[in-house]
Parts: sequence; C-alpha cells; structure tokens
Amino acid sequence: MAKLKKIDSLWQAALRGTMALVLIGIFSAPVHSGVPGEKLLERIVAIVNNEVILLSEFQEQLHAAAQSGSGAAPGQVLDELVNRMLILQEGRRFRIIDPGRYDLSEEEMKAAIEEYIDRRIKAFIHIPFRDIEQYYRMNRDQFPERDLYEARDGIEEILISRELEARISIHMKDLRNRAYVRIQLEDDRR
Repeated sequence: MAKLKKIDSLWQAALRGTMALVLIGIFSAPVHSGVPGEKLLERIVAIVNNEVILLSEFQEQLHAAAQSGSGAAPGQVLDELVNRMLILQEGRRFRIIDPGRYDLSEEEMKAAIEEYIDRRIKAFIHIPFRDIEQYYRMNRDQFPERDLYEARDGIEEILISRELEARISIHMKDLRNRAYVRIQLEDDRR
C-alpha cells in the first residue's frame, strides 16, 4: 500500500511538472487572433525563476532607455530587467519586500533595490585606513588645499563606491548562476 502511495505521489508530481511546462508553452506563445494585420497583444520574453517578463514591460523599458539617451541595446535592457527581477525576488526572500507583493511602483522598486543593496552588499564593505591613505598619496593633486583627515570622508566614499560596484557585479553573477533564467526574445531584438 505504501508503495502505491509513493507511485501515486510521483505520478502527481510528474503531472504537475508537465502541466507547468504546457502552461509556460501556452503563455510564451504570441497572443493574437491570427487575422492578417492584427497586432501582437502580449508574450513572454523572459522567465526568471517563477516570474515572467512580458513584451510590454520590455518595450516600456526599451522606450525609456531610448528617451533617456543611454544608448542601451535591447539585450542590455533585458539583462537589466532580469537583474532587477532577481534582486526583487531576493528582497522578498529576505523580507525587505512583502513576499506577497508584486505590484510595486517604479519608486518602490528603486527603494527596495537600494535597501537590498545597502543591507546585503554595502553593509559588508569596509575600507581600511591604509587604503584611504594610499589613495590620498596617489591622487594628492585632487586635494590641493586639504590634508588627509579633511579628505578622508570623500576618499572613503569613492573607494566604497568602487568596491560596491565590483561586489554588485559578483553578486549578480552569483544570483544568475543560482537562478533559472530563460530568454525567449528573438536574436534580432537582443
């Protein structure tokens, strides 16, 4: 009897997995009526763990990047969306964001990402005084009227900023390595 229950639970798990794949396939297909001249309504351009990035979200960010003059390529914009989604998922995991909340405004997203970075990455950065001294000696011309102790806070900010950028890059690579990310955007758009 126990063997039958185990087979039944394995069968149900396999069925759930198959259904999930079928649903992903259905929802990643372009949604339109097939009538010539009809406009594409929506489709999935990326799957990040258990969440999706829709074509409309991607196009909105692509448009915003073009308006800002950043010159970001579509692939870069999509990578930024994936990275943002990964950080927000981690923010939910660490309770920085309410785990059940997915309808964040742009400002709330930025604040949540900033808080996540401050708590999970920046809080662990320490710049030794000898590094501040070394930077001061090597860049003395940037501080003509100030001694080391007057310039210390500004130098520390510069060094923290550099270290933070490096650690964020490493952190994002780690998050991507641990995540399921599937890009479903044609190569001509990337």
